[in-house]
Amino acid sequence: MSVFVYETAVDWESSDKLLWEIRQAVTRLKRSNPQLADCSLADVTLTKDEATVNVTLFFQS
Repeated sequence: MSVFVYETAVDWESSDKLLWEIRQAVTRLKRSNPQLADCSLADVTLTKDEATVNVTLFFQS
């Protein structure tokens, strides 16, 4: 089993925008990292700061 962790910060505007940003990040990561081809998004952690949301994506094969 392989695990890959990616962290990013997203500007907080709305929940719809946040979900869209997370989906875009997953798509970008899968395209740019061949090792993620056989991985699935296993978990997402969100931590809110004043103006941003810190997003941690956990991929697992």
